Amino acid sequence: MSTEKKSSEYSLSPGVVILSTSDLKGEIIEYNEAFKEASGYSDDEIKGQSHNLIRHPDMPKEAFKDLWQTVQAGYPWFGIVKNKRKNGQYYWVAANVSPIKQAGEVTGYVSVRFMASDPQKQKAQRLYQQVKQGRLSFPYTRLASLRRVMATSDELIQELKSQDMLPQLPAALIELQSALNDPRVRNCDLEQIIVKDPMLTLEIVKISNSLKYKQGLRIKSLAEAISRLGMSEVENIAYQVGMSGFHMKSNVINIQDFMENAIFSGYIAQKLANKVTCSINPNLAFICGIFHDIGVLLMAAYDDEGLDIVKQENNQNMGKVIENERAFYGVLHPALGGTMLREWGLQREVVMGVAGHHVPTKFKGVDGDYAKLTFLAELGSRYKGKGYGYFSVQEVELDQALSVLSYFNMTLSDYTDLLDQAEKDYNGSVA
Repeated sequence: MSTEKKSSEYSLSPGVVILSTSDLKGEIIEYNEAFKEASGYSDDEIKGQSHNLIRHPDMPKEAFKDLWQTVQAGYPWFGIVKNKRKNGQYYWVAANVSPIKQAGEVTGYVSVRFMASDPQKQKAQRLYQQVKQGRLSFPYTRLASLRRVMATSDELIQELKSQDMLPQLPAALIELQSALNDPRVRNCDLEQIIVKDPMLTLEIVKISNSLKYKQGLRIKSLAEAISRLGMSEVENIAYQVGMSGFHMKSNVINIQDFMENAIFSGYIAQKLANKVTCSINPNLAFICGIFHDIGVLLMAAYDDEGLDIVKQENNQNMGKVIENERAFYGVLHPALGGTMLREWGLQREVVMGVAGHHVPTKFKGVDGDYAKLTFLAELGSRYKGKGYGYFSVQEVELDQALSVLSYFNMTLSDYTDLLDQAEKDYNGSVA
């Protein structure tokens, strides 16, 4: 750690992890060397002391009231905390405090702290100043919300359903999906189903006249559009329209960017399915792509404030997404998405492709093929700048990507060329 002053701030080293445990009264039991160094106290001065030893007077008492109310109720607490060193310097940490349980009983608490980012420090400093000045109420953790979000995927889905907040596939899409599974289906049969959904009808005609498919005369009728596109592409468009029709709201993620990310991922997945040597259905691949992060939308619908907490703790770090979602929600967005797709009755390949796309190498066989392909589709969409505010668009899991590409007998050059082709097709479809 650096001892260099910046004003009176003590700078923590990036990547440092400060650990300590305490009893039920908050008295320090164990700590690591990073805790000792950051505090500036000796072992004799730390042992048996309360964590108040490092409390900074700029911290409002409401913050610690919120911390104690939360952890004593059995739930983890997260916050940005300003601490005081022995010599009077201060340092900021992103603190995670969780109860330690034995046989179902809370026996103490563990605190894990990391270096806070500059935006986190600035936001916390403004909040704490306004709270201490009486100009703003402290945003206490909603314990009822915490109790509500600690659920399994099935429980969360049922909760959304009971509140009529669960996104539904359009009736025309469900009917269309059933018809497409019938080998005897004709274009005129599809037309009778699609015409029931005006938005779907308009989108099919629009895409049939896009740069990707334009072939001479402009198409005006649905029948001509279906004939030009083919049944497989009509199905893809139907899912695309179905996804875009979800009227979800969130203050955490940009819904329009989310939809662009989803649809572009579908185009990448379809391209990959046509490229890889193993047998992957391009239509199912497209569905995996567009629904890969549907679980994030469900988390936003379930508790948008909770998603904001997770996002802040992620600090745009993909590696922390899974552990933070598990800590706050009790479920992970890939598993939640897979449960939603199963609820809709979609094919197993789609369910497992979405459920496994963050840990694709842990899935084997056909399930693993679809999980790996969905992983590459999502990665490619972010690589091409199609982020939506939950993950960093720049961060690339290169080692895992190279492993998955090797599995598919593809090089990194093959992959980036394919992304360029998918981007061209995607841009042509919206032109």
